[in-house]
Amino acid sequence: MQTKKGIKVAIIFAITYIIINLIMIGTVQAVEQKTSTQIEEIDDVKYPGIKQMIQNLQKDHPNWKFKILYTGLDWEEVITYEYMGHNGSPKNLVPVTSRCTGDWVCLYCKEDKYYDSGKWRCASETAIQYMMDARNSINNSDVFQFMELTYQEATVERIKKMVTGTFLENDSYINAILAAGKKHNVSPYYIVALAIQEQGVDGSSTISGNYEGYEGYYNIFNINASGNGEGTIITRALSYAKTNGWNSMEASIDGGVSKISTSYIGRGQNTLYFQKFDVENSDGKLYWHQYQQNILAAQNEGVTIRKTFEEINAIDAEYTFVIPVYENMPKEAQGKPSTTRTINTLISDLVRVNVNETIALRETANGKKSGTLYANEIVTRLEKAEKQVNGTYWDKVMKCSGAIGYVARETYESESNYKLYLVPALEEKAEEPNEELGDTSAEKPAETPSENPGDTSTEKPTETPSKNPEETPKDQTTDNPNETDKGETQVIASASNEKIKIDAEAKQITITPETTVKEIVDLIGFEVNTTDAEGKVIGKTTVPATGTKINDEFTIIMLGDASGDGIVDARDSLRILKYSVGSYELKDEFAKAADLNKDGVIDSRDSLRILKYSVQTFEIEI
Repeated sequence: MQTKKGIKVAIIFAITYIIINLIMIGTVQAVEQKTSTQIEEIDDVKYPGIKQMIQNLQKDHPNWKFKILYTGLDWEEVITYEYMGHNGSPKNLVPVTSRCTGDWVCLYCKEDKYYDSGKWRCASETAIQYMMDARNSINNSDVFQFMELTYQEATVERIKKMVTGTFLENDSYINAILAAGKKHNVSPYYIVALAIQEQGVDGSSTISGNYEGYEGYYNIFNINASGNGEGTIITRALSYAKTNGWNSMEASIDGGVSKISTSYIGRGQNTLYFQKFDVENSDGKLYWHQYQQNILAAQNEGVTIRKTFEEINAIDAEYTFVIPVYENMPKEAQGKPSTTRTINTLISDLVRVNVNETIALRETANGKKSGTLYANEIVTRLEKAEKQVNGTYWDKVMKCSGAIGYVARETYESESNYKLYLVPALEEKAEEPNEELGDTSAEKPAETPSENPGDTSTEKPTETPSKNPEETPKDQTTDNPNETDKGETQVIASASNEKIKIDAEAKQITITPETTVKEIVDLIGFEVNTTDAEGKVIGKTTVPATGTKINDEFTIIMLGDASGDGIVDARDSLRILKYSVGSYELKDEFAKAADLNKDGVIDSRDSLRILKYSVQTFEIEI
């Protein structure tokens, strides 16, 4: 006879199985892909130049083996899905250097738009085409980004040569790398190359072991290091390390390699290229699961591996390379982007959301609401409607989060004042309404029945999102970022925007994931004191977790963060599932964080939303 505990566990597994299958609905549909070792059979017409390039390398290196991954993906579709995230979190970034100017930089964001502490710019479509076309890298210098990364024998001597002069020049670290590679079926050479790519030669704050608030914790591969602002990035990385118990470099090496193995190599992303560009669909999904934003990462790490093999006289050993090809590839590969000129054409159809506040994103044309688009948000139009439905055109668009839906392109035919809601992004932005005089009737659509796709005053509060909400001022410091005014006591009033809701009566501040302290302070309107669960003051660039306090009075609730670690992921989903069957307790702000659909009930539907958020098929909204 089953015990109550056994029944609960069975229920959790059953619900989890159902949820995982539900998540697959609505994601980018998998295509049929195949891998072949028959290089002679490559179609020169469909994939021009690939066969000859591989054969040239095989002549120089007879021990090298090659496979072809026939992705089945259309070339222009791939570029469109990779060229997204403008004004938010671009999928591809280029470093701020003289070598990555001109055509390397996004045509929309341009060179004066910075990301991640001002060290990166959004990559152009031209740069993406150049880096993704394998024909630009099937050469002696760059081919190692296509090398299979599963385990191969390595010696202490070879690894020592590889790490000489770097922070990894330590016998204990070298032994940990060799042990982790064998244990988790990952190439030790790749482990070294990745660590140096992430940390540089001397290492960074995420492995110093003395970062304030996270002393004694290490994250060598910078896993979960994301966000805008250096403080946020470091905090998220070290919070992840603390959660996983990485209290030594050796623990970080083993844990990080395990994560990379299960999260990437084990799911088919077994080359540097596939980890940067998710075009391999063994997991049934495409484009979303990418290791980092640096568009040069795969190439750079591959070069590190190649140089190592050359230094240890191992360049002609047996290696296997997997080369991706796409349907409808151009006859010639995209040339290297110029640093002095700018190409003014795009494959992608970028549009700016031209509304005063918000407009609904819907599951189908004129269908049920599935999300929200905000004023001046940049989205990618995937399909432009040719026929009207219920009096207007509904275009299929994709948000920077990957969420896909339908939105009205313009006002209804029945409305007297015409307005185009989706404006080509490269067109100059329309002049903002005069706030002192208020909006004119021409700027807002006329009232229509409840299915009106246009601006509404009920979908979201009246504040217009900041044009550049992710940027951190360059002169911002975190010495005493939250010190309050010593003079007259200031009262926090109720207010809200698209990411934050302040409830002065309930003394709580509800936020969406990845909202920073700075964004909260900006909405409050004056400096406040922000402390974590342990009472330590945190800086403005930090993403506050559920349970964080403002002026020891207001409690922060991050929607989805049921654990209080500031990260919304599958672990929160599991806590909710366990709560739903009575084997875990959620109280106060953590219970409110778990109730994503705000129906007063915490159940598997909330768990499903978190899982879908973790794979970028659902947006968590206020």
